[in-house]
Amino acid sequence: MARETIDEFMQLEIQLQEVKPDKLRAFILQLYASRPDLMPSIEALALSSDPKAVAKLLRKRVQSLRNGRKFIDYRAASAFAADMDALLADIAALISSAPDLAWQLLDQFLATAPKVMQRVDDSSGWVGDVYRQAVLHWLDAADAWQDADVDWVERIYALNQQNDYGLLDGLLSNADRVLGEQQLRQLAWRYEGELRTALKEQSTDSRRLDYLDAMVAMKGVAEALRDAALYERALLMASPEPNELQLQDLCRAFIRLGDPAGALKYLERPWPPRYEDTRLSLLDTVYAFTDDTDRQLQIREQRFKRSPSAAGYRDWLACLPESAHEEARLEAMALAEQQCSVIAGANLLLELGESAQAGALVVQRREALVEAGYSGLVDLAKALDKSGCALAATACYRALLLDILVSGRSRAYGHAARYVHKLAALATEVADFSPLASHEAFMADVSEQHKRKTSFWAKVSR
Repeated sequence: MARETIDEFMQLEIQLQEVKPDKLRAFILQLYASRPDLMPSIEALALSSDPKAVAKLLRKRVQSLRNGRKFIDYRAASAFAADMDALLADIAALISSAPDLAWQLLDQFLATAPKVMQRVDDSSGWVGDVYRQAVLHWLDAADAWQDADVDWVERIYALNQQNDYGLLDGLLSNADRVLGEQQLRQLAWRYEGELRTALKEQSTDSRRLDYLDAMVAMKGVAEALRDAALYERALLMASPEPNELQLQDLCRAFIRLGDPAGALKYLERPWPPRYEDTRLSLLDTVYAFTDDTDRQLQIREQRFKRSPSAAGYRDWLACLPESAHEEARLEAMALAEQQCSVIAGANLLLELGESAQAGALVVQRREALVEAGYSGLVDLAKALDKSGCALAATACYRALLLDILVSGRSRAYGHAARYVHKLAALATEVADFSPLASHEAFMADVSEQHKRKTSFWAKVSR
């Protein structure tokens, strides 16, 4: 939440304290009558002093969710998820006063997932996110309840068995909210046994993939225990010779679980060239955690020289003694000129304070701008304009304009029209367009080549 919004919220809270209760009740009744979407939440609020009554009301809403049959397409998924989220919030509000009732409702809410996911197009992930949040509330309610008669290890194990859609992946990794270390070790031992059994069966039936579920579960418990060695064992049991993507996952787990040095045995050996940038980035992170500044400096210099960029230069400079800054700056300037990417080279020169050289590089290599990424080119155009490089900014905006028009992306014609106006404004700042065509000549060519794009020209004339 933005600072301004927080201030406004606090001010509103103070003002509401001065409103008479009867006016608030009248306003809530008006909302109840005019906003059907708020009716369930208002009813829950009215019954808040009676947790059992609230739970009864909420149970009906959960049953309605479970029994629904209408298919929810992509366009309606956002509103559907918002309704689910409102229901979940009302259930979660019960945790402080009646954690047992809240837990039961949350358990029933999570049980609706299979049916709901079969009737909703959740391409956006909104509905899935509601269920993932419900998992955390389920654990919070269990922690608040802490009924001695409940075997929480079994409860968590049973719930995880329902994870067909991957919606419960946060259950085991956050199980430490409810289970102690010994209970978590018990779960880990259980999943490790299942993994060994599944791997044996896999060797005789290539179609079986049960071992993947056991491996993921074992890794989830490792997260809860913050046990990098357990995470490593789970991965290596399933993949004794892990590929580079698995190695990345493992190294990040070592870092995340508080054992960054454990990743070095995988990072200090060669990786295929296409993964070298990732390996160096992970090494940088490991050395930062282990305070190995000498090796971190070596890695950052290697990363920058391998792929020069403004961000890489800043990182390298942060590790260098001040006495070495000027030498690094001169080396960076030379590397910027040799960059394959004109955007990366120009941004690096701007970072070095060499705006004139950045502008010259862009103008010289203007033909390459059409192959640059759209968002990066927009940012570069703005940066060049801000630095007073009007001619180079013109080259960028022309490339952006032509990219939209040549490809016929009608949805972006609004942006293209703004680029036309921006080019007109920049033209007043350019004394000599050479080696570019003049503004008039460029626009005449655009008019001729794209005269049939009437919707675009209509936006330009507004």
